[in-house]
Amino acid sequence: MIRRIFVPLTDGDGDVAALAAAFTVARQLAAHVDAALLRFDQRYVRPKLSEALPPGLFEEVATLLADHDAAEIEAHRRFDEARLAVAAPLAEEAPGPLGLSARWLGVRPAERIVRDGGLSDLLVVGPQHSNDNARPNAVRRAALVTAGRPLLLAAETPMPRIGQRIAVAWNGSSGGAQAVAAALPFLASADAVSVLTVKTPRTRSSEGERLVDYLAWHGIKASASVLKGTGDAVGADLLRSAATFRADLFVMGGYVQSRLQEFLLGGVTGYVFNHAALPILIAH
Repeated sequence: MIRRIFVPLTDGDGDVAALAAAFTVARQLAAHVDAALLRFDQRYVRPKLSEALPPGLFEEVATLLADHDAAEIEAHRRFDEARLAVAAPLAEEAPGPLGLSARWLGVRPAERIVRDGGLSDLLVVGPQHSNDNARPNAVRRAALVTAGRPLLLAAETPMPRIGQRIAVAWNGSSGGAQAVAAALPFLASADAVSVLTVKTPRTRSSEGERLVDYLAWHGIKASASVLKGTGDAVGADLLRSAATFRADLFVMGGYVQSRLQEFLLGGVTGYVFNHAALPILIAH
């Protein structure tokens, strides 16, 4: 069950897509959306000096803090715009009204994202744009891994519905199993589900049929396809098949390498995150 959705915003253009996807999912699943602006701790304490501050220093700091206030105002405006688009009522305290609701949490220090994300059923983030600040986005990704919750990467272009046609990348791994479990609320209401398996030395061609059988026990009808490698990256083969299937949600397992900052920078997971044109639901 997906009841609480958390959206960590970074004051980038991708925030718009993240909010749109979060409220689309919340409307479909009758869930609650919490959103907050991620910010590094950049507090300014005026020093107690016996001599005067250098000319213009205090004004420069005041301008910096004003820019931070402007970022919070803009993030709150984007939240309200996305909330009103689906007519989601505000709910300041749990459990809130039954069904769709939302709450603005204000500014959150970057380290709080792990605690906030860990107590959510789904985390939603937007695609990173070239003009976005890379530092908060890198920290956000690392923190989201630590939170250990399913993650939905929003598509660049908002979709009126997410999960009508679902493609599942399946290789029998524990990460894939966790992703399927996280996606069950979407899979249960999907019109069509396609299980995609790329045959490799580590993945048997029968893996897809095993997942189809598992989903059938949940009342979910799915079909299995075994993809032959084309010589391209495995991620490319998967995304190509998902596009042919006309999927509007791609489900896959993820992984964490030995160095956390290398998360999603390589392999199938990294390729899909960097090239997908549809929402991605990932768990690890």
